[in-house]
Amino acid sequence: MTSTATTATRPRTADMTPALGGRVGLIGDTHGDAAFLRHAATVLAARGCTSLVQLGDFGMIWRGTRMESRALAELNDVLTVLGMPLYVVLGNH
Repeated sequence: MTSTATTATRPRTADMTPALGGRVGLIGDTHGDAAFLRHAATVLAARGCTSLVQLGDFGMIWRGTRMESRALAELNDVLTVLGMPLYVVLGNH
């Protein structure tokens, strides 16, 4: 009788880079304050963060207005310059 043992292994990526990048900046409850979020992204990038996670109550996509679209575009411009992706957990509003 032969026994076959199996070992669970962690899936490997080509370079084993963490999914969110090296250092993750966490921020929450921005409630649509685009200026604060842009500033926070800049500060966290200066502190070595390579990605940003907004942990609820993002508040910048409530109504789909032109003002919100403009604020999102400005935020995207800053994040692009910083080379920092933003991940958003929407929260309850």
